[in-house]
Amino acid sequence: MSLKEKTQTLFADAFGYPASHVIQAPGRVNLIGEHTDYNDGFVLPCAIDYQTVISCAPRDDRTVRVIAADYDNQTDEFSLDAPIISHDTQQWSNYV
Repeated sequence: MSLKEKTQTLFADAFGYPASHVIQAPGRVNLIGEHTDYNDGFVLPCAIDYQTVISCAPRDDRTVRVIAADYDNQTDEFSLDAPIISHDTQQWSNYV
């Protein structure tokens, strides 16, 4: 099963309806150094064989619910109207 298929299946199983969008982005490395692209430095990025895949669908409220397929299906939920809360024990969700 591909990573896209895995996220679509997990989404449908968790939320009870299919994802309306599936987004995929490759990982990348900078061949001539690190942390220079956002400091106006020179970059030579190259896509690698790692990727991020997201299956998603809009909701009628302002709540975001997420599941991390590669972290034993851990979940997080937050409101777009509330302050951001950092998670010390579930650090992946700090990047959502």
